[in-house]
Amino acid sequence: TLSIRVARDSLTVQHVSYRDENGTVVKTEDRSDLTKIGDGYTYQKIMVLNTQTKEFTKIQVTKIENDKGLKDSMFKRRWLERGM
Repeated sequence: TLSIRVARDSLTVQHVSYRDENGTVVKTEDRSDLTKIGDGYTYQKIMVLNTQTKEFTKIQVTKIENDKGLKDSMFKRRWLERGM
C-alpha cells in the first residue's frame, strides 16, 4: 500500500510512502523544486529512499517534452513490463 501527500496549491504529489504487507514503510519518495511548465506543474528534484538499506536515488529533471507522437499501445502493461 502507499500513502501520498498532495500540495493543495498545485494539486501535485509531494511525498509517497510505500508500505509492505505489515504496514512498515519500506520506501519513500520526496519531490521538491516545483516548477510550472505550460499549463501544468512538475518537480525538478526527486529522491527515492529505501528505508531498510538507507540506499537512495536522486533524480534531477533537466528537460521535459510533451506530445512526442508515441502510440498509446506502447503503454499497455505488457510493453511497460517487457520494453520494446
